Amino acid sequence: MCRVLGITAGIILVIIGLLVQCASGLVRWVGHLPDDIHYESENTRIYIPITSKVILGFIISLLLYLLWR
Repeated sequence: MCRVLGITAGIILVIIGLLVQCASGLVRWVGHLPDDIHYESENTRIYIPITSKVILGFIISLLLYLLWR
C-alpha cells in the first residue's frame, strides 16, 4: 500500500513538473502576487513567494483530497 502511494505521488509530481515546463505562460502569476516578497540589489535577487505557496498548497491539497476520496 505504501509503495503504491509513493509511486502514485511520484508520477503525479512528474506530471505536474511537465505541465509547468510545457505551459509556463499559464503560471506567470507564481511569484507575482501581492504578498510575494521581491528584493533586488546589484549582486543579489531574493524572491519569497509566500502567497503563491499558500495558493499552490491549497490546490495540491484539494487535488489529493479529490483523488483519494
